[in-house]
Amino acid sequence: MLDKKYSDLFRSINYRFSTSEHGRLTSLYYQDAHGNQGRWRREHRDGPLLAYQGKSIRLFVNPRQVGYFRDDTALRIYQDIRDGIGHYPNYSVIPKEQWHVVEMVSPTFFVGHKSGGRVLLGDPTAGAADYAGLDNYTGQKSDWTQL
Repeated sequence: MLDKKYSDLFRSINYRFSTSEHGRLTSLYYQDAHGNQGRWRREHRDGPLLAYQGKSIRLFVNPRQVGYFRDDTALRIYQDIRDGIGHYPNYSVIPKEQWHVVEMVSPTFFVGHKSGGRVLLGDPTAGAADYAGLDNYTGQKSDWTQL
């Protein structure tokens, strides 16, 4: 049985977007009303994973910019966009179709995950995900609040 913080977060009402990579089920991304975030990696070479990310932050990167992205600039870019400072046409704080997502771990906001897949806003499989099966989930779990 999942811990309450996992079962409270990984519900269809908290689903926000997916990432898609050819040949795999999409990964589903969540955020609840309190700002807690998480990712359900349903299929991957290392197996399924539920990542509880707490109050992490997300930055979206244009795929043309991914090769130039530097981890050490992620937080500053996020803060500048949030605060309306500067011009960052290749970055966003809201999900954009086909862009990549970078997730930063609180409280220091180092880069904890960079998606290989691209954002999919209209994922037809998200609504059919096996939420009931999560009650008996036995795959990998990660809790970023314990890092």
